[in-house]
Amino acid sequence: MAFVASAKVSLGTQAAFWLACARASHALAVKRLDRTFNTLASVRQNIGAPRLTASAAVSSFESLRPWYPHKRICLFDALALSFFLSSQHIASELVIGVRASPFAAHCWVETGGALAGDMSDHCASFTPIAWV
Repeated sequence: MAFVASAKVSLGTQAAFWLACARASHALAVKRLDRTFNTLASVRQNIGAPRLTASAAVSSFESLRPWYPHKRICLFDALALSFFLSSQHIASELVIGVRASPFAAHCWVETGGALAGDMSDHCASFTPIAWV
């Protein structure tokens, strides 16, 4: 999704964004990936009525993302978006994919079977190998 500079984002949504990014940063800095995925799974167990639509939540995340001081790395962004969507009570899956030639790995988030916050033509070149 493209950056939307004019998006109005509530303070609660901003706080949820910062918390999600902090969780992703912490998870990548000090935890093993399997424990991070277990944490994400436990957070998702409490999903109730969505606070925003999935597209509004992704748009809010993308409009705030340039303000979080972390490189654009697919694993960080997918984790942060997954934590954020969970905080908004939106079900999602983190997908890990690979391609053979040239070898590369990528991860992205899907919600309701649709790509969230990434470009479909880029993700289409990867074969999914894991869903979290």
